[in-house]
Amino acid sequence: MGSVFGRSSCYQDISVPEGLHTLAHGPRPLKVAAAGALNELVNGEVQILEEVLDEAQGVHMPIPPDGRNLFKVLADELSLGPFDGADVIATFLERCTAYDTEWDDEDEWNEQVLKVQEFLRESPGAVSGLAKAKAKQSGSAAASLAAVLLRLSHDKKTQVEVAVLPWWRRLYLPLLGYFKRLTSATLGWPQNRIPDVSSVNTRVQCAVCQNYTSQAPVVCSQCNDANYCCQEHLDADRGRHGTWCFEPRGGKDTKRATSTIAPAVSNLGRLDGIITSRPIAAS
Repeated sequence: MGSVFGRSSCYQDISVPEGLHTLAHGPRPLKVAAAGALNELVNGEVQILEEVLDEAQGVHMPIPPDGRNLFKVLADELSLGPFDGADVIATFLERCTAYDTEWDDEDEWNEQVLKVQEFLRESPGAVSGLAKAKAKQSGSAAASLAAVLLRLSHDKKTQVEVAVLPWWRRLYLPLLGYFKRLTSATLGWPQNRIPDVSSVNTRVQCAVCQNYTSQAPVVCSQCNDANYCCQEHLDADRGRHGTWCFEPRGGKDTKRATSTIAPAVSNLGRLDGIITSRPIAAS
């Protein structure tokens, strides 16, 4: 199976829609993995950020009865206290709100960033939830959340402050990294826990053959968020898709919004220049 970023991973390949679905509905370890994968792409890529905002607004899947959108779910996760990978999720939130200071408001990326910032300001409990998350975190996670909060207070160009580590931590971190690599090699564990990202838009394309599925698609009955051209391809992809397939928080009866956007003009129909186009290999 080919690798988009030229690395091995202990996780199955993930599509952008699957990554967003995992962030909204999956367990913490897979949230971290999905955020790590999307962090590779979202920075400066307008169509990815458009899809993130669509997810948060319930364009594809309705917001569950608990009323928590994608950003609120991630803020709540970070509010529970420090955990391995908290910095990865905080980085995702930071990158989704990062204004490019080399351009003005009319820049396509900055226009989308300002939409995300405004959405967060208007979302009930979003700012207070991010503030609570910042108070519970430390280090780079807290720094990323601090930048987001300053942006939402209308200082839109705020950049993340890079903390200067004390000498003992600068010595300690490389040693910790070496120990982790040595342990992984000794026990045979994969060293990279960030999944490779596929260009296939699994909401409108079959993950196996890449054909568009606008005509009578076979929809995954568990997540209601992945389309296939036929039952055989859905069955063939269970081993891969199952990693990123979760019942929506509103239950299996939560119905995905029917797309009226032609695949040629959908947000993710233009990713070939960002992600190497290839089918997802069935397990």
